[in-house]
Amino acid sequence: MTQWFAEPTVKQGYARNQQFSLEDISAKYAPRIEGIDPVPSFIIYLNQKPIGFIQYYCLSDHLPEGISGNHASLFDEFTPEQLAGIDLFIAEPSCLGVGLGRQIIRRFIAKQLYRFKAVVVDPQIGNEQAIACYQKAGFLPTQYSEDANYLLMINMLSYRGSHEHS
Repeated sequence: MTQWFAEPTVKQGYARNQQFSLEDISAKYAPRIEGIDPVPSFIIYLNQKPIGFIQYYCLSDHLPEGISGNHASLFDEFTPEQLAGIDLFIAEPSCLGVGLGRQIIRRFIAKQLYRFKAVVVDPQIGNEQAIACYQKAGFLPTQYSEDANYLLMINMLSYRGSHEHS
């Protein structure tokens, strides 16, 4: 992951231009691996080769960038328990710009997030490549973000019942 966080596209889009050391990465992701922080996290593989990372969180546990609390207008329409947020990156340069992101997102939502009413993403407003990918995966831009630096996008799902936290 240290090498991935050094990749220019990952550093700019996912790491928000922050430098991450091995210690920083361990501090952030060890609680998730140990089940202390409820953010299920996965390595993305293509042909048995790791190419990226994806995670999700319930908005009752964590909030996306641009949403500062449960008073946000987003929660006029949804409860936090009905919403999942996802974050991902593709680190392998040869896998960028070839449509994999859209496929990964759609498959991930179908396999992992079917219990939620909607899924949100929070790209930086200038990250046009990510925004285009999310739109191709079914996400629509919204006005919910309280921070002009982030665009909150939403994908309404075929809702199959309430999300029970386990």
